[in-house]
Amino acid sequence: MATATALLRLAALAGAVALLLPGAAEARVLLSLDDFGAVRDGIADDTQALVDAWKVACAYSNGYVVIHVPAGKSYQIWPVTLAGPCRDEIMLFVSGNIIVTESPEDWDRSDGGKWLHFFQVQDLTVSGGDVIDGRGQEWWARRPARGRSTTTTSTSSTVSMTRPPADFMGGRPISSSP
Repeated sequence: MATATALLRLAALAGAVALLLPGAAEARVLLSLDDFGAVRDGIADDTQALVDAWKVACAYSNGYVVIHVPAGKSYQIWPVTLAGPCRDEIMLFVSGNIIVTESPEDWDRSDGGKWLHFFQVQDLTVSGGDVIDGRGQEWWARRPARGRSTTTTSTSSTVSMTRPPADFMGGRPISSSP
């Protein structure tokens, strides 16, 4: 019940901070991870702040929503699934750093080893000018190579890489290398 009340308050806050852009017919809402309790030191777990912002953004139905990762700080995000369907378009705008925990042992293997998993989400844009850091050094060192190179094709994008495998659905082609 407390979570539902908190989400209603956050939704009201989101409505209150709706920004009407000149010439835009739709409201645009900016949700900062900082507003959802992120510690933003790169050490503390900021996953719940992302989850709470996602829930509000996904439920919002009056226009385009931007979840902002503010500049100048690092947000440690543990493996998480951000699920849809959502009511409107969402942008994850990364101005700061999103980082994963350092050790693969921190991960629950029951989820297939996914870190940022967007499930049943349409109209999602990931943008910005900073870093989403999977700290791959440790992963690359532990995973045996499966040949020189592999190419995976999804509905609208191709991913070429050596290890480890990744799934990207939609969007532009993405290239990954060690």
